[in-house]
Amino acid sequence: GKKALGGKQNRQIASEAFSVATMAETKETSMEDATALAEEVSNMLSSQNLIGALQKAISSPPRTKNQDVRDKVAETVVSVLASIKESQVPKFVEDLSPDERDQVMKYVFKGFATGENCSALLKWHAKIVEANGIGAITRSMTDRKV
Repeated sequence: GKKALGGKQNRQIASEAFSVATMAETKETSMEDATALAEEVSNMLSSQNLIGALQKAISSPPRTKNQDVRDKVAETVVSVLASIKESQVPKFVEDLSPDERDQVMKYVFKGFATGENCSALLKWHAKIVEANGIGAITRSMTDRKV
């Protein structure tokens, strides 16, 4: 008999269709968008809504090839990560979904590249790997959206 189309192939086809559909519906992220995100996140940090600030900051990865815009969004996320006390990191990681943790890991690596806030970022890195496994590293390094 014929073999059914493998699950992996089905997922890949569905994923490609979804990517094309969502790309058509979303506009490119502008510097104004990135600045507005930074301001909103800053306001949330000021009111001590740390988890809200983190979830907002990672909620919409930049859709642009403009490196300045991408850097502005990364800077916003890293500022949130650095503002959370290291003793609170395990609780925050626990409160994030696995997908959100993977998203944070991408920004952890972006933050490492700047050489700033490395001790805080190392704490996030360790706790995300503990929660999501070593695959979190691989997934973050293969996704170029951040």
